[in-house]
Amino acid sequence: MTTPTPTVGANEGGAALVWARRQATMGDYRALLALELASWSINFPGEPFSESAFRYSLEAGLRYHRMYVYEHDGQLIGWLWLDFNSSWDAVHIRHVQVAEPFWGRGGGASLLRDAIKESREAGRTAITLNVTKANLRAMHLYRAAGFVLDQDNGDRQRMRLELNTDD
Repeated sequence: MTTPTPTVGANEGGAALVWARRQATMGDYRALLALELASWSINFPGEPFSESAFRYSLEAGLRYHRMYVYEHDGQLIGWLWLDFNSSWDAVHIRHVQVAEPFWGRGGGASLLRDAIKESREAGRTAITLNVTKANLRAMHLYRAAGFVLDQDNGDRQRMRLELNTDD
C-alpha cells in the first residue's frame, strides 16, 4: 500500500481541510458500495442497481486500473477511478465521487486535479468521462474544470478535457 497523499479541500468555514489519498482495496468495499448506492439514482435514474455487478467491476478495476480513496480523520469521503487502458492518448475517469456531507468543500475539484496530475505524469494529452445530463452538480464541476462535450448519448454525454502539456 502507498503512503497517503494529502489533498486539500475546505471545511464548512472555508478553512483548509486536508484529505489523505491512498490506493483503494477490497477492504474499502462496504464504504464504496454505500457511496455508489447513494449516487445511483442521480446517475442512472430508473435503472436497477446490481451489487454483484458493482463488486465484479470494482474487483476488475482494482486489478487493471488506478483507484484511490480519500479520507479525513479516518472517514472515507470520496473516491476516484482512473482507466489508463481505454485509449492510448487519454485517461478515462470511470468514477469520481465525494460523499454528500462533504459537497461544496472543493473535494470534487481536488479529485479532478489529482486525475489531471496523474494523466500528465503518464504523458496523456486528454481526460474523458461520462456524465448524466440531469446531474447538474457534476455537469457544473466538469465544465468549470474545462471539460467540453465530446459525444451526446441522449441522457448521458461523454466529456473531454484536453491537457496542455506545456504547463
